Amino acid sequence: AMSGVKVETPALDALAARGVLFERAQAVSCITLPSHTAMLTGVHSRDLGIVDNVTALKPSARTLAEVFQERGYRTVAAVGALHLGHEISGLSQGFERVSAPLLGTKSGEESVDQLLEWIDEFRGQPVFAWLHLYDPHAPYESPDFDQAFLEEARAEGGDEPPLYVREERAKYRGEIGYVDHQLSRLFGHPRVREGVVAFTADHGEVLGEH
Repeated sequence: AMSGVKVETPALDALAARGVLFERAQAVSCITLPSHTAMLTGVHSRDLGIVDNVTALKPSARTLAEVFQERGYRTVAAVGALHLGHEISGLSQGFERVSAPLLGTKSGEESVDQLLEWIDEFRGQPVFAWLHLYDPHAPYESPDFDQAFLEEARAEGGDEPPLYVREERAKYRGEIGYVDHQLSRLFGHPRVREGVVAFTADHGEVLGEH
């Protein structure tokens, strides 16, 4: 459990144990699109001029996907939020296939299913894949994973923090468990297991702290 918070993440714990773990890492922005444009270009969102969720990346920007594509990789992306789709974000440049929701969001299960299908299709070819999971983001809805956390939060008693804040934090931890479960399906694929995996977050959640 990181930072003393009880959360179930066996797939991510195993990845951190056998890989390189950065314990002090900061996102360049507290919102989705600026953070992802920075990650996929290596340029600070401030210098890209993207400080909101509706400003698209310019076609002249050079992305990680374009670099991989130039080196002969098949490039695929599965994103869970509408505003990371190409029409709004401009982030599809360099990706030959992109799965994004037409409205709102899609579940991590759908996105992982799509990536696994593509990876199997590209047997014997190098693949660069970007997976974006929206699930640990309000509203938190993961009943299969949050029940024990919710029961614990309700049993604590007291008014500080208020019960509804404790419940939201519990449901958020459930969402993280759900994401870890979906990632375990992806990490278990032989090609992913033998490849290089980079895992990070694009921003945190407030959860009543500020």
